[in-house]
Amino acid sequence: MLIKNTVFHSFICLSFLFSFMHPIAWSFAQSGNQSQEEIDLLTILGITIGQTEPSAASLGSIDQTWDDDIRSSFHKPFGLKNYGNTCYLNAITYLIANTSLQKLATAHDENPGYQGSSYNQDLKNSLKNLLKSMRSGEDYSHHQHLLKKYLKSVQRALHGKYSGSVYMQQDAAEFLELLLQALGAEGSAFEMIQREQVTYENGSDSVVYDTPYKFLRLPLEGNRVSELVAHYFKQETFQPSMKADDMVTKYKQVGIVKAPKTLIIQLKRFAHLEKNRTRVSLDRYLNLPMFSMSASGLSEQLDDKPYRLKALVAHQGPSSKFGHYVSYQVKYKKAGTYLLKYDDDRISRVPMTELESLLANDAYLLAYERKS
Repeated sequence: MLIKNTVFHSFICLSFLFSFMHPIAWSFAQSGNQSQEEIDLLTILGITIGQTEPSAASLGSIDQTWDDDIRSSFHKPFGLKNYGNTCYLNAITYLIANTSLQKLATAHDENPGYQGSSYNQDLKNSLKNLLKSMRSGEDYSHHQHLLKKYLKSVQRALHGKYSGSVYMQQDAAEFLELLLQALGAEGSAFEMIQREQVTYENGSDSVVYDTPYKFLRLPLEGNRVSELVAHYFKQETFQPSMKADDMVTKYKQVGIVKAPKTLIIQLKRFAHLEKNRTRVSLDRYLNLPMFSMSASGLSEQLDDKPYRLKALVAHQGPSSKFGHYVSYQVKYKKAGTYLLKYDDDRISRVPMTELESLLANDAYLLAYERKS
């Protein structure tokens, strides 16, 4: 009798604990920002983060709701499941998949001289296989296997280059820069060469620096992306100071002497982890000021090949260490322009009005490409 009572009371206590903790755990699962302790709690309570494997019927019903363009490029499309806090990685992978950056993983002639480590080569191969699986949609179980393999290859290739594990929230821009480096972007057509020239008022020799960059990092000093670009390339004047080696006026001019195939712009929204939600209108078309070197210094050239907004990554949340990353692709069609939204394993079509109503405050990384 005593044993029965003990079992009965234990069952009542566990039932009460589950009914109390289940809503809390579910809120963690929905937020996508779980710590390792919270993930362990969800596991104990039997709650799975993300979607389970869909049935053939559900895949068919989802596929029928999407337009012909999505079906033609993804057939029965597979998204990227969020494993704890991997939304940043998913968003960047979508950005690569929806731009020419994918060629760093799929093409052998983008950077023939690249000699990466075995870990980097494994990363390229796993990303190549994952991108192929995302488009084919042939085997969901195999797709999940490829995604997990990709996560492990990222962890090995980038180990020690960012804080924590690949399953912890990371800054999407920092991750993209490390990923492009591992994929061999340096020395390829995706590398941008920026030239900085400093001249002196007294007529002494100028100093010129050429620096390769993967991004164009723009402070939020304007209302439109085109204004941010113009401000970035504006000549700066430095007045003399009382230092012995700094007693003349200096002028600094920055210019692009090698344009990348895909122009990545990072809007500098984070400072000391806090987020700047200044509204910046996103230009669909952008002319990048090009410069050439002459006897008189850097001179601006007319850029007759405008860039067109192709994809972007937005951050929703208060800081770089908290929140959620979502990727978007801009689709230009004769019938009209619209957006495809990639929110982990959920892919949907949204109107262009979202570009201004929501993304103007949260856009973080912009991918522009030359219009073919």
